[in-house]
Amino acid sequence: MSAAETTGNFAKLALEPKQIGMITRIFEGHIRRSLVMHPMLIITKFEVRRRFGILDKAFKACRGDLKFSIERACDEAGIALNKSLRGESWEPSKRATYSPDTKVEVRQKQQGVEAIQTEMKETANHGSN
Repeated sequence: MSAAETTGNFAKLALEPKQIGMITRIFEGHIRRSLVMHPMLIITKFEVRRRFGILDKAFKACRGDLKFSIERACDEAGIALNKSLRGESWEPSKRATYSPDTKVEVRQKQQGVEAIQTEMKETANHGSN
């Protein structure tokens, strides 16, 4: 895919021209990680293009059809690439909420567990009095 084609495709789905560069950098990062996680003996231009095509297709589905934010569409594209390289099928996430920082989600879940445990201890202590 030529640079002009890529720019034209992303421009339709991006809100600002500077986002095209951001999307491209994120895709490059996904491809680099995929080459580490799913290595090849010889990295060919064809394979890089194939991986980029997987990202592009998933991004278009998420951003164009499902109206995901650019960040979420880029994240989902990375997931699609990883699953595709493992031979698994991919469908976009159906979650209603999205946080690009998974650490926040994990911390919130952990805090929720701690709150429940504290509540259970307090309830157990009240029952023994």
